[in-house]
Amino acid sequence: MSEEENRFEIVKQNKARAAIGLEPIDRLISCDGRKIMNTPTLNNETETKSKDEASKTAPHKKTTRTKHALSSNKSHSTTNGVDDTLPPGWTVKVIERKKKGARADRYWHSPDGVVYRSRKQVDIFLKKRIAKSNDVQAPSTRITRSAKVSELKKLIVPVQNVKRAKSQTPPQHSRNSGLENGGSTEKLPKSTNSKNRNNLKKNDRNIADFECEAEGLPNGWKKRGYKRKNGEKRGIIDTYWFSPSGVKFRSVPEIKKFMRTDPEKSGYDPALITGFNSGKK
Repeated sequence: MSEEENRFEIVKQNKARAAIGLEPIDRLISCDGRKIMNTPTLNNETETKSKDEASKTAPHKKTTRTKHALSSNKSHSTTNGVDDTLPPGWTVKVIERKKKGARADRYWHSPDGVVYRSRKQVDIFLKKRIAKSNDVQAPSTRITRSAKVSELKKLIVPVQNVKRAKSQTPPQHSRNSGLENGGSTEKLPKSTNSKNRNNLKKNDRNIADFECEAEGLPNGWKKRGYKRKNGEKRGIIDTYWFSPSGVKFRSVPEIKKFMRTDPEKSGYDPALITGFNSGKK
């Protein structure tokens, strides 16, 4: 192989290495000491490679610049608007932050000038306001006491239809129901019969053995006698005087004291009292 062919082969290998990036272009020097960068083949390959790299990087740079330009234009923008979902008079103010990529801040202004930082706060305020207006305008729907009593009466179950345990005692109104309705007490418990007897005894005590007009006292005064039925003094009659209003007196001094303290109430002058029997009949 001649020297010219050998030099050409070396240059060819160096071009191939430079094309794939294994050899710097500045080091491609020919055998006679001259640079071969101006060779047509190498120049075409380097130009196409640089164009491909530029085409890959150029769109990315362009888009970033446009995004930066848009963000710089919006960093200080403030817009005011009206929210159709809110009552008239409410406005929405949108403020975008200066920081790149940050979200915008929204503020809701009420007709009174109050500022709210979120829509949730606005909804809570409007709900409370609607509730207050409904309370003022709507008629009162509270249940009265009489209505409650009538409703409770509907829920009361008759005692005769309720099965009670043996340990539980029947209610008071069921014990006297037989007597009030004129029925017999044969089916009632023994405890019920004994209590009914006691009640009858008390009623007997309240019934006077005799009653007449009180002598020596104004019209309307009564004299009643009650006969003792038990004890050592059995058979003795206790005498009591009753005023027209139903006040009970045990003795004559009590009657005179009552008339002196309140003559207008008694309707009679104590000085006009005549003698009357104050003893036991």
